[in-house]
Amino acid sequence: MAVRLPVVLCQHERRNGKQAEHEEQWITKLLFEERLDATLVADLAQIQLESTDHLCLEGLRGDFVLVSWHSKELVAEQLARLGFLALQIVPIDGSEKLAITNAKAPTSKKVYFLSFDLGRTVEDGLSRLKELLSSRSTPVFQLNSSLSKDRPRVGPPMDMKTLPVIDAPKASNTQTASPPGSKTPVVANVRFDARRSSTETAVDISEENDFPHIDSLMSDLDKFDA
Repeated sequence: MAVRLPVVLCQHERRNGKQAEHEEQWITKLLFEERLDATLVADLAQIQLESTDHLCLEGLRGDFVLVSWHSKELVAEQLARLGFLALQIVPIDGSEKLAITNAKAPTSKKVYFLSFDLGRTVEDGLSRLKELLSSRSTPVFQLNSSLSKDRPRVGPPMDMKTLPVIDAPKASNTQTASPPGSKTPVVANVRFDARRSSTETAVDISEENDFPHIDSLMSDLDKFDA
């Protein structure tokens, strides 16, 4: 999961001149950074309780970066005045940490401190923030990497002759067919052919016997003519 880090920029008390220009450069650079979220507030010494800037600072639940023109001691003093009772001021430059402790708030969060410096470029400050962000990123480990090396080999396909034979259950027929007997009529499909006699029906229907009584009829007609 990508880690995001809020960056709070505290303005100079005069808000003009070279300090204001330096702050604008910081804001412009941070707007193009993917995982560094910039927030601009007033000078810490000028922030009042219940003000918009105070509520903005209180809304930062996790660790954040604070960039200010003041020293870390004055920053710790002003944050304690604004109600932050348990903090660890961690300078990004590697100097000594400063803690704000309170028995009512045993859980402390870290405020990574970086001071504005006109003698240092914005790119130099951003590079330090990126290093901090990289160190806070969640490392990704590959579990059970040895399993990918020792994979079992897949054997040849199983011979169908070695498979067990399973008899499928026979469907039960509710109607029991009685065997053909003397009283059971047998129905046969008879195929007729006009050119040959049908042995199945024992009836001669050949061309010679199409009219079996034609001779007697002809003799009767001759009698009427006479």
